[in-house]
Amino acid sequence: MKDVVIVGAGVSGLTVGYLLAKNGYDVCIIERESSVGGLARSFYYDNFVFDIGPHRFHTDYHRVLEFIYEILSTEIVTIPRKSGIWLFNRYHDWPINASCALHVPISILAKTTIDHFFTKNNGLNANDNFEAYIIGKYGKTLYDICFRKYTEKFVKINPVQIHRDWAQAGIDRAVIDKDIKMGNLKEFLKSALLPKAVDTKFLYPFCGGIDVFARKLAKKIEMLGGKILLNNEVTGIDVQNEIITGIEYNNGEKIDSSFVIWTAPITQAAYLLNLPPADLKFISIICYNVILNGQPAKDYQWCYYGQDDVIFNRCSIPINFCEATAPPGKHGICLEVTCMENDYAWDHPEFLINTIKKHLLKTKLCEDVRDIESIFIEKIKDCYPLYKTNYKEELKKQMNGIKRYNNFTLLGRCGTFWYNNMDHSIK
Repeated sequence: MKDVVIVGAGVSGLTVGYLLAKNGYDVCIIERESSVGGLARSFYYDNFVFDIGPHRFHTDYHRVLEFIYEILSTEIVTIPRKSGIWLFNRYHDWPINASCALHVPISILAKTTIDHFFTKNNGLNANDNFEAYIIGKYGKTLYDICFRKYTEKFVKINPVQIHRDWAQAGIDRAVIDKDIKMGNLKEFLKSALLPKAVDTKFLYPFCGGIDVFARKLAKKIEMLGGKILLNNEVTGIDVQNEIITGIEYNNGEKIDSSFVIWTAPITQAAYLLNLPPADLKFISIICYNVILNGQPAKDYQWCYYGQDDVIFNRCSIPINFCEATAPPGKHGICLEVTCMENDYAWDHPEFLINTIKKHLLKTKLCEDVRDIESIFIEKIKDCYPLYKTNYKEELKKQMNGIKRYNNFTLLGRCGTFWYNNMDHSIK
């Protein structure tokens, strides 16, 4: 009998699998994809490498940092952060600085200044929805310009239906560096007009994509006797007297287990355990991985696109993370379009290719459509937990149903329905 079965070979599943294998446990990891890494896997097309959007290591946890170095050893580089935002049809550094104010219409600056005198509650007394929380912290003008359109484009529903927790999670991940204070309108304006000299750096594999970390973890697990089963979808959970006895996969094969660690979507676990359905949904992503001739038009590693007249939410440029991700004289751009699984874009992603090309030109990421060599489409399921206003109650219901199985635990972004980063998954 395998002591521990782990469902999902993402960062959290591989990390716990490695630590258990190091401590003598018999570990088997089941993964539905053809490669390890989960949301931190990479795609390879000849000499080009693409991550699923911008992935990097940035952590305040010393033990996590030690673990990253333990796995990557000397195959790691430190890179200064350079990110941007497309706003008012031009690029600005992100987090924003004083130069951005020079290109903001006077009417908007005036409205933002007025908001400063009427925005006093910092969101503390707001309702539980995203809109009320952001307006309470930053005022209606900044909400309409910086938050509303991007959020509507990202989550595909009205921000009034989104929980305020989504705001804090999103802002933390966009800003990254805790030395940059943007917790309310006053801090936002101060950060923009009187920015501190903050030099945020992050870690990245020396050669290849972010999945180098996952592949090295997987190799260490296998060297310790662990087993990783790729291209295998979990189709059943065997239960006897509220004890998990095994996991079924590929509609028939089975592996016994004395303990299960589940990092796949919590909704899938609940379904296989015959628990009542909960109103919990995940946002999926379509990545349009574009190969172009020449050098990148921007030196950003990634950039946000909040305007609703641009189809993609974010771009990332792999060569600005690691030069080895493209051959000389060429580069790649990953363009992310969020959607819900089985909506029209998900079922027919090729339908957007012409729009993608037009918006590459519109946003000046490409000067001539003839520079576009090819576009690869990758569909990524269950990327972000959707924090609707009722998500806490729904998640509690689902968790309570699962808790009665003492040898079954949830882990990771999808397993715990937590909008986290890689360092949290390692921790």
